[in-house]
Amino acid sequence: MGSEREWIVVRNWERFQHPDAARSSVPPWIKNYTELLSDEAYLTLTPNRRSLLHAVWMEYARSRRRLPVATASLAHRFAMVVRMRDLEALRDAGFIDFSASKPASEGARRAARVEKRRREEGSPAVPIAPNGALGTSGSPAAKSKNEKKPRPRDELWDAFVEICGEALTTSERSGRGKAVKEVREAGGRPEQLRPAAAEFRRIFPQLTMTDLAIARHWGKLVGKPRAEFRCPICGVVEKTQRKLNYHVEVIHA
Repeated sequence: MGSEREWIVVRNWERFQHPDAARSSVPPWIKNYTELLSDEAYLTLTPNRRSLLHAVWMEYARSRRRLPVATASLAHRFAMVVRMRDLEALRDAGFIDFSASKPASEGARRAARVEKRRREEGSPAVPIAPNGALGTSGSPAAKSKNEKKPRPRDELWDAFVEICGEALTTSERSGRGKAVKEVREAGGRPEQLRPAAAEFRRIFPQLTMTDLAIARHWGKLVGKPRAEFRCPICGVVEKTQRKLNYHVEVIHA
């Protein structure tokens, strides 16, 4: 097993990243190069070690460059056998290094990059927060840029919350956003949602009522108002005029 006190360092890591990828907390993708198929060091690796190398690259990005030399942990993360001699082979091939020092946080690296750029350009120093955020302390412009503006209230979304409950997971929020969009595009209004929900339960008593299900059947739920065939004597509502006539003639004869 590898030592938890050592860390993996991918050589020439900056080449693997698109500039925009460094802005997010976890890069959604990294670069890969076709020239690897002409790289003797890469081609001499066994297929298993090539697979391990690509897994190391992706996990190195996902962990924000904090990947320990721990074979058991790596085997669990990659769902494959990882031996110390395999990692050493990647090191000897020139793809990775081992470091005894814990890698700096992303904020500290960002601060170092900004300071290096400042020195190269000869620009005045910019205060940097502990988390690596830039801005002049106390500056209204900096505060307004860093502070998140509150999202305007969406009454149609709130109406769905009242009917179907809070959307807690990413999938639920995505589905609700789609439902809100479709209902809004159909001209739906918040006050129509509760009657539409009642109509859904009447028409589809066997189905689970969800926001997407309501949106899918919106036209049927809020379309033309259905005719009521109500008995003038007892108030019972029948589905058709024929049934109402039968009801009056038989029940109230």
